[in-house]
Amino acid sequence: MATEIIMPKMGMGMEEGTVVEWLKHKGEPVKKGESVVSISSDKIEKDLEAPEDGVLIGIEAEEDAVVPIGQALGYIGREGESVRGDTAAPDKEGASSVQTIETKEDRAAVVAEIVGDGVQPRLRVSPAARKLARTEKIDLKTVKGTGPLGRITKADVAAAADEQKNRLPVQPATLIKEKSVTESSAAVPDKGTARKVTGMRKVIAQRMYDSLQQTAQLTLQTTVDVTDLLAFQKTAREAYPIDDEVRLTITDFIAKAVINALLVHKEMNSTYSDNTITTYDGVSLGIAVALAEGLVVPVIQDADKKSLSAISREIRKASRAAREGRLDTLQLTGSTFSITSLGTYGIGFFTPVLNPPEIGILGVGTISEQPAYIGADIQKRSFLPLSLTFDHRAIDGAPAAEFLAAVKANLEAPFTLVL
Repeated sequence: MATEIIMPKMGMGMEEGTVVEWLKHKGEPVKKGESVVSISSDKIEKDLEAPEDGVLIGIEAEEDAVVPIGQALGYIGREGESVRGDTAAPDKEGASSVQTIETKEDRAAVVAEIVGDGVQPRLRVSPAARKLARTEKIDLKTVKGTGPLGRITKADVAAAADEQKNRLPVQPATLIKEKSVTESSAAVPDKGTARKVTGMRKVIAQRMYDSLQQTAQLTLQTTVDVTDLLAFQKTAREAYPIDDEVRLTITDFIAKAVINALLVHKEMNSTYSDNTITTYDGVSLGIAVALAEGLVVPVIQDADKKSLSAISREIRKASRAAREGRLDTLQLTGSTFSITSLGTYGIGFFTPVLNPPEIGILGVGTISEQPAYIGADIQKRSFLPLSLTFDHRAIDGAPAAEFLAAVKANLEAPFTLVL
């Protein structure tokens, strides 16, 4: 009897998912626990594993297909077995093929793959690492994983790719015949490389388009004198036992300044949906993380209840999980306000795009040194550009400006962030 591979429900708000890529071909044998197909929701990508040993005898949903939760993506059965008329729907208790990711235990389970007479841990690979390995032609069996439980991360594959390139012999230069400027081909550009938009990039493209089409976005900008903040950060890092989890970065201080400002200016700590504005007492802060596949925004839940060091720890853990492909839906939903930064790229002011249903997002630029009057003296000071985008349907310019001024005031009096 054939077993269905079901589109799982990866979060309360999920109604459908997208097939990113089939990792096995029809007719190919599979082992229980082996990755068969990669799927994505509007938040994350995940590999679905074979619920049992057998052969992939049928594929119902091709790559890029959008499939409702609970619907069959494909079938695993015996070689030569027919899918139609020989498949029973899974019962409520037993169907191991129905996958619902709800608990940490489910997400952290280590599945063993039976090989011959022994047991060998299956290869654990993040979707991002798998994609990069295909692009760089890296054999994943030769890559040592540094992630949790030996999971191969994108960084591991990138390191293997660099090592492989360094081993390649240098090819001698090839003489190229000069073309006459009269040749018509000289005026014709080379053909470009077409790449279909799929997976996370496709989801981001749609969400950004919808955000700009369905909201009334306006951006306010200001600069913050962070000279004292940088000095305070240096003192704090010298006094605090810095480790891998707590770094007390400028982003940590900005996050705390935003949280404190949201607690005072609650109208910015809101969402807008179905012509309804919902304002929250607690702050769930989204911190944007850039990946090769796109942007993800892990959420620091109950951020208003956490100290500066706890926020630093949460941001660092979430960023690492995002880059290793370990975020689940629960870690990507429920934010009431977001922060995004382009400071490491040398960008000053920019226009961040809202992450609906949130009504506000703060863009952080790069710190620059400029001369400024302090009393009657000119001093070299450090300035940080901030860009606040807000939904004018939910909040007016004056209260949005007051919120931004509060963030600025918090950063210019850094000792208040640890009180």
